[in-house]
Amino acid sequence: AIIILFIGLTQDLPHTMAAIAIVPFSSGVYCFFYIAYLLFSKKDFWTGFLGSLAVWFFFAFLSSSAAPHTMLLSTIIWFFLVAGCLGFTIRFIHINHAIIPKKIIGAPVLVKALVTGIVICFVVLISKVAGPRWGGIFATFPALISSTFLLTVKPGGVEFTRLLAKNVLISTSITIGLFAILSYILFPLVGVLLGSICAYVGLLVISIPLYYFVFDKVKE
Repeated sequence: AIIILFIGLTQDLPHTMAAIAIVPFSSGVYCFFYIAYLLFSKKDFWTGFLGSLAVWFFFAFLSSSAAPHTMLLSTIIWFFLVAGCLGFTIRFIHINHAIIPKKIIGAPVLVKALVTGIVICFVVLISKVAGPRWGGIFATFPALISSTFLLTVKPGGVEFTRLLAKNVLISTSITIGLFAILSYILFPLVGVLLGSICAYVGLLVISIPLYYFVFDKVKE
């Protein structure tokens, strides 16, 4: 979501709106990264890690030519992709909590902040150089979760990273799309900064009950 704000601050409104219109579709496609990791990591961590990144890049380049041009179509596709992926996850993918260590040292905050900052700069640069379509697509690049996998697989084990993937699948697939929709409505009305603040507030109001409803079903 923060990437949308930075795109809005560094580009004019038409380019920003064009980038935002791609984001719901991209976040729906983003689900396949997590599904791939959850399936491939059953064999071993590196198969899951590299396989899921390969899947993401495949769909990113596919999206560059097949992404919808309107927010309405992007939102419709996002809804069905997210619903389908969450339904598949709930029904077929389960985590073995018994083999996850009770105490796990989390990834350093500084490393996460550094990765996030690099990704924001990278996406804004892509949006400027390659156009808003690519900016919208790369807004969902899984850099932060990938770095978290790498930092936590040793202390937590592969199954812990699979638990992270399953939980983050819920939150990011829903919240990124919702934030993009709210931003698309609010930016032309109240501007980028105030629109982002209102979008965050609206996202909080909408996503908390929705998150706990879905999380209750998918956490097993």
